Amino acid sequence: MKSANTVWKRTTISLLAFFVLTSCLFTSCGAPSFIPDEGENGDSSKDDIPVIAVPDVPPEPLFYNSYTGLVCDEEIATYRPLSICMGNFDGKQQNGLSFADVLIEAPVESGETRLWMVTTAWRSIPSLSSLASARSYMMPIAHSLGAIAVYAGRGDKTKAQDALYAGDAINTALPGGADAFWVDGEGIFTSGERLLARATADGFALTGVPTSLPYALAPTDKPFAPGGNPITSIKIEYGVGKEALFTYQRTTSQYLAQRNGAAYGVGANGDSLTFSNVLILFHNVNYYHTDTDSYFTLDTQAGGSGYCYTGGGVLRISWEYEEGQGLVLRTESGEKLMLNRGRTYISMMKVTDAQKIIAK
Repeated sequence: MKSANTVWKRTTISLLAFFVLTSCLFTSCGAPSFIPDEGENGDSSKDDIPVIAVPDVPPEPLFYNSYTGLVCDEEIATYRPLSICMGNFDGKQQNGLSFADVLIEAPVESGETRLWMVTTAWRSIPSLSSLASARSYMMPIAHSLGAIAVYAGRGDKTKAQDALYAGDAINTALPGGADAFWVDGEGIFTSGERLLARATADGFALTGVPTSLPYALAPTDKPFAPGGNPITSIKIEYGVGKEALFTYQRTTSQYLAQRNGAAYGVGANGDSLTFSNVLILFHNVNYYHTDTDSYFTLDTQAGGSGYCYTGGGVLRISWEYEEGQGLVLRTESGEKLMLNRGRTYISMMKVTDAQKIIAK
């Protein structure tokens, strides 16, 4: 049996150990403390708190449409354009004109015209109409823009020039071409989906095709405004009672387009098309006569003069086709023509019809 003295000694040692351990925890024995040291002035020190660096996030890259200079999706910036020949002033339905980057118009027989719509956004177009037969004198401009041509057969009645496109083309007269089109009462139709399938089947290059544009584009922060008298209205008469009118809108720096007083192709929001630039290129004309009719072609080899309307002003310009470059547009001083960013309209006019243009 343990003595009272032994029990007292063990109790005393246990109590001393307990008091020593408790003192270390609440004084300075180096045990961790979860209460922040507020220092002499009571300010909490954060010097020991690690700083987590937030990495710089680079901005999303901007892509630009080569033909308009406007910001666009990467797909539009990298894909090759199509140039699509459409009828005009003939009562046929027109779908898809609001997708145009460049719109080329030229006269044909009886005062009618043809439109070549150059577009980089063609894969998303659900319906395009009404496609029409091509005229060979319109083809060099579309070809110089690096586009795949889409048209509904040959239409040169003079047979003075070959009406086949010089580059890649999707044509109702070519093998497999008919698969890209359908016909109903309103004319000949196609779609971006069908054209993509046909171009892929034909092995056409759809990306990475370098193109030397016939014009330069003004910087984004410095729009181009020619000096001289302002021009707010340009009327082009292609035939009797068949005219195109472009009215300059100062608030938007755009030319509102109308034909015969109606919308010149309806845009995505139901509005008439607008253009940042309106070009008129004068061409020498050659006439051919038969016993019953007269036909003509425009001379695309000799070059010529013209006008550029942009930013509410006007410039005299010249045009020609250079070896390996295609169409080149120049100012009177010989510099490459600068256009404002946005959609461009190009009129191919007979030089003999110069008096049918009224600008004021």
